[in-house]
Amino acid sequence: MKKSATSKEELLAIAKEIAGREGIGNLNIRRLASESGIAIGTVYNYYPSKGDLIGAVMEDFWRNVFHGSHFDTESGDFIGSVHDIYFRLRENLGSFREEFLKEMEVLSQTDQKRGRELEAFYLGHMKEGMLRILERDNRVSPEVWNETFTPERFVSFAFSNMVLLLKNQEDPAYFEEIMRRLIYKTDADTGKEV
Repeated sequence: MKKSATSKEELLAIAKEIAGREGIGNLNIRRLASESGIAIGTVYNYYPSKGDLIGAVMEDFWRNVFHGSHFDTESGDFIGSVHDIYFRLRENLGSFREEFLKEMEVLSQTDQKRGRELEAFYLGHMKEGMLRILERDNRVSPEVWNETFTPERFVSFAFSNMVLLLKNQEDPAYFEEIMRRLIYKTDADTGKEV
């Protein structure tokens, strides 16, 4: 006999198992209640609708991508942090593509919109963290910034290019070198930091 789930966190863990095993489109309140060994009404106490349940699974995914990573906003190494973020995203987005993206079209328009809003929230959170890291990086020459080339725009540029690299599944080393030459003082001949 299955052990009954006794908390919202346990229900979420079981919901993620169902979504991972059978696709997020096959996740519903009745199925979660059955696999959790609890009454349907109990699931509704935690998740009032299928949309709330799916939203919780997607939110948990994004939270784990960003907060489950070694995303240290106190770091003073912008390029190293971008490198770490890239590989963490690549690892997690691989499973996201397999588990969720192919199922998105079966979701209601409301659930799809909520998923996009959660994604935008966490991506915005990521950019804010990257800006904090950039501001703490003592190797960045203050003279590089001007009215056009601002830290905020640079983070947006870095993030957009990181997403493009992820989409194309490319190695970020070349892009990291470009960023290094843009924001750190480097020798013009060797490209090495001075």
